[in-house]
Amino acid sequence: MPSHEEVSEKFRELKQRRLKQRRKDYLSCSPINCVSNSCHRVRGIGKVQLCLDKKVLQNKRLFVCDNEETSGKCSFYVCKHTRESIEVDFVKILESPSICGSEYPKLGILIWCLQGRDGDNTTRVSRFFGLLKRLLTFTWW
Repeated sequence: MPSHEEVSEKFRELKQRRLKQRRKDYLSCSPINCVSNSCHRVRGIGKVQLCLDKKVLQNKRLFVCDNEETSGKCSFYVCKHTRESIEVDFVKILESPSICGSEYPKLGILIWCLQGRDGDNTTRVSRFFGLLKRLLTFTWW
């Protein structure tokens, strides 16, 4: 069985990796991350992403912005996320057991393992009864 330090080190590594990936996804220059972009569903076609910026729509009635190439060339692109907002959102996800379990199942399991351990000096019997008690009362954090 891995020690408490090994599990917490694995948790820190995985947490940093997931946060780095989340920053990369949410700070990238894509239509989903633009403040002016709006996604609409159209029957038979699927999703259509439209730019609603007034400066872009001055000469046009409609402007479709549905890929990274188009949004990368747009001079009016403004990202709706910041590094701080991404980190706050990530921490909120980790604090909620149901959301953490669905979005980051490995992190959820590691959190559960870390909180379930009182240290390495506990006996197997006490750990078993502690686990049984937590399962019956469904205490996550």
